[in-house]
Order: sequence, then structure tokens, then C-alpha cells
Amino acid sequence: MSRPLLKVESLSVAFNTQDEPQTVVDQVSFSIDRGETLALVGESGSGKSVTALSVLRLLPYPTAFHPCGSVALFDGEHKTELMSCSEDTLRSIRGNKISMIFQEPITSLNPLQTVGKQVGEVLEIHRGIRRDVARLRALSLLEKVGIQNAAERIDDYPHQFSGGQRQRVMIALALANEPDLLIADEPTTALDVTVQAQILSLLKELQQEFGMALLLITHDLSIVRRVADRVCVMTEGRIVESGGVGAIFEHPKNSYTKKLLSAEPKKREVQSIPDGSPVIDAEGLKVWFPIRRGVLRRTVDHVKAVDDVTLSIGKGRTLGVVGESGSGKTTLGRALLRLMKSEGAINYKGRDLSILPERALRPLRRDLQIVFQDPFSSLNPRLSVRQIIEEGLKVHSAIITTGGLTALDRRVRVDRIIDEVGLSREASEKFPHEFSGGQRQRIAIARAMVLNPQFVVLDEPTSALDMTVQTQIVDLLLDIQKRHQVTYMFISHDLRIVRALCDEVMVMKDGCIVERGATEQIFTDPQTEYTRTLIDAALDLVA
Repeated sequence: MSRPLLKVESLSVAFNTQDEPQTVVDQVSFSIDRGETLALVGESGSGKSVTALSVLRLLPYPTAFHPCGSVALFDGEHKTELMSCSEDTLRSIRGNKISMIFQEPITSLNPLQTVGKQVGEVLEIHRGIRRDVARLRALSLLEKVGIQNAAERIDDYPHQFSGGQRQRVMIALALANEPDLLIADEPTTALDVTVQAQILSLLKELQQEFGMALLLITHDLSIVRRVADRVCVMTEGRIVESGGVGAIFEHPKNSYTKKLLSAEPKKREVQSIPDGSPVIDAEGLKVWFPIRRGVLRRTVDHVKAVDDVTLSIGKGRTLGVVGESGSGKTTLGRALLRLMKSEGAINYKGRDLSILPERALRPLRRDLQIVFQDPFSSLNPRLSVRQIIEEGLKVHSAIITTGGLTALDRRVRVDRIIDEVGLSREASEKFPHEFSGGQRQRIAIARAMVLNPQFVVLDEPTSALDMTVQTQIVDLLLDIQKRHQVTYMFISHDLRIVRALCDEVMVMKDGCIVERGATEQIFTDPQTEYTRTLIDAALDLVA
């Protein structure tokens, strides 16, 4: 009987706390064969990512420790015990034998180095390749993972890429050395449906080419159904069910597995107020970024991120904005909130935001909120969750009520929103790094909603959440909208969520609107080939 590539036995992970150690992974066991795809699925906070990070000993030791367990990597008859091997041995394995795609690319990429240098550096360090050869290989990898105009963008920095494009760069980094095992922690979270399909196909091709094994951590069951061979279902740090994909999906035995498989956002009608006046509208909105070349850095062209966009959103309505990564969705949302420089008129309840000075705009910030795509980078790591959520109430206290909010008023409001987004009040004293990706997204939503805003840009607010929590968040957003008539712009690549939440859909491509209409009309009778491609890709993933 052949040995597996990786074997994990009775692995436990605990974190030291002020009171007593807290166990977050409890007696987990699984194995992966060469060329096999094993998916770890479960709700946010179930221990999936902590388990994966333990394989390469990437947890914050000694805060984290392993009460028991073994992680063995096999190379033929040779066995390396990763829990006890030396740092030198571990360094030779990291990025070479085992690579990892991290969940939040913006926090994993060096902001001071170009993406080409970062990909090339992996090859230089692990394979001793000359810098010029490594650059050519880096260019090939960037092209392979779908970076458009890779030759022109190889010298760009991470902040110059969209969220989905940064995720592709992370995949290129992980695949550079053709590892035996690739650990992919939510590898398609920030990607639109068409690129999801491309990346999944790419990973499968590389598996076949190199015999690479894949440990896939994801909340998206449609992806698991499509690419995995076996599944381990986790909850509360334990594996409660495991088996082949067909058996798990068709005949689940555990009640928790059945709960995951049955979770699906459902459309609920929201009564809007047809008062005839939009909450926010824009006319001829443009965001162009100059392309500079030469020693004198002269402007030779422009990247038209948003190009002559006109739109309006009525009170209590939700406009879904969809399109491939880099189509201008996030830039449009930020421009509407005056978070970046733009041209064209932006009106909020009849007031032209585009001509208001910052001093006059500041009081309106309470009404105009945003939930950012990358929750970890948008949360202050030095503040507790309670302080993060409360900060906006302190800043806007005098605007919210005459005389300002008392400390008790603020505490009551923070407690209420913490309950609504499904966090515990006890956990609110912790810091962002102590939460999972999905939990951090809930914190970001709570921070925006605690101010009772009138218009909220939701930039991929459910991208890091598992299906059951996606359903909860959609219900939460709909409930808030129904009670307070909040207006949403919902930016997403997940067309299932868009269909459940949005009244209208606007499709963007290369900074322009290619189609707009009622949600069901867009999904059942798309008028452009581009929209049909997006919808077909989404249906293909589900199938």
C-alpha cells in the first residue's frame, strides 16, 4: 500500500489566553495522496485555516501551540515530521515542497516591491535562478494566472491591482516552484465567476501536469463539488464527517453537513419608498489614472477605470454591480463616496458632493458608509473590536443627537449591532487578528451599520463568508434595509447573492456600463454577450 504525501494524525491546536489555553482544533486526522484534492469545509471559525497553517508551522508561536498531533510529509520512503523538524528543514520545505495561497492577498504581498520582483524572488531563493531568467519565468506565471497585459504590469505594485488581480498574483507566487502540495486557503474568494472557472481549471491542469496534491480550504460548496476528490467537514475544531465528494453531497450523514448543504440565500421582497427622488445619483462620472513613461514621467495615456458612468439609486433600493475583476466596480463605489478623485456630478439627496469642500463633506460621512472588500486591512489592529465599532459613534456623536452620545448610549448601540451581525459580546474585547476572515467581515459590517447610514457601498461583503453565514448576512442586510430604508450599492462577483439581494443589476466592463435592468430580467434575458458569459460561468460553477 503506497504512502500518502501528507498525513495528519490527532492534531490539536490551542492558543494561550489570559485565563487558560483555548483549544481551537481538536484531534484532527486526515491524509492526502499525490495528485489528490482534499477539501476542508465548514463555517467561519471552524478551524479550517488554523489547521492548514499548522501544516507549515505558520501560527504565532508560542501564543499558539500543539498539545498533541503529528504532521508527516512523505517523499517515497523518507518521512519528515513537520511538527518537530529543524527550522532549516522547514525552510527548505516551505515554498518548495509545500506552498500556500493565503486568504487575504493584500496582507501577504509586500507593498514596497513590484509583483514581478516578488514572484521572481521565490525562484531566485529556492532554485538559484538568475534574476533575468526569474523575471521571464515570473512574466510567464502572471500570464498563466490571467493577468492582462502582464508585460506592462509586471513592474506595478500590489496596490495598483484590484482584489481579484492580487489573488491571481498570490497564486502565481505559490505555483512558482511547482510544489508537491499546494494549500489553497479560499483561493477564489476575491475572483469573479469567469476567473474562478479559469483558476480552477488551471489548478486542475497543474495537478495533472506535476502530480501536485491540493488541500483546498473553502466555504464555497459549488467549488468543492467541482474540483475535490474527498471532503472533510469541520465544525468547532473537529472533523465531523469525511468521505468522497459524491457520498457527502448526495448522502450526508451528519446534521451539520446537511445544514451546510441546505444553506442558500433566498430572495425576499423589500418595500421601497417610490418618492420619485433618488438617494444618490451620478452623471458622467469618470476616474482616469494617468500612465506615465520615460525619465520625465510624462503622461502618455490613461487607464479608464470608470468612464462616463451615469446612474441613480432610489431610497430603500439595492443596485447590484457585477463584472470581472478590474472592470471598475470598486473604483465606482469609492468615487461615489468621494473617497477618490473623480470628474462628473455626484448628488446625494440633491446636494452635489463633487463640489463640496472636505469640511462641508465631513458631516455627511455618517450617512455615506462603505464595507471594504478586504476586512483585515481596513480594521485597526491596535483597537479592540468594540473600539473599532464605537469609533464612528464618537466621531459623529454630535451629529447623531443634540448634546452627543453618552458612553452608555454608545455601549448599547455597539452591543445591539454586535448581536445583529452574529458576534458574541465577550469576543468584542479581542483584536482583529484573533478572528477568522469571515468573522472580520462581520466586524466591518457592524462598523458601518452602527451609524444607521442612508447609503452604503457593500464591496464584496460576503466574499469571505461561508454559505450559512452568507445567508445570515443577506437576511441581516435585508432586515436593516426594511427597518431603516437604507440604500445599497452591492458590489459582488457572486451572482447567487446578487440575485437574492438586489432590485436592479448593473453590468460593468472596462469601466463602462454594458447593461442595466431589473434583476430577474438580467438573469433570465441578458441582452449582451458579456452578461451571458458571466451568468453561464456562474451556472457552470453551481453545476
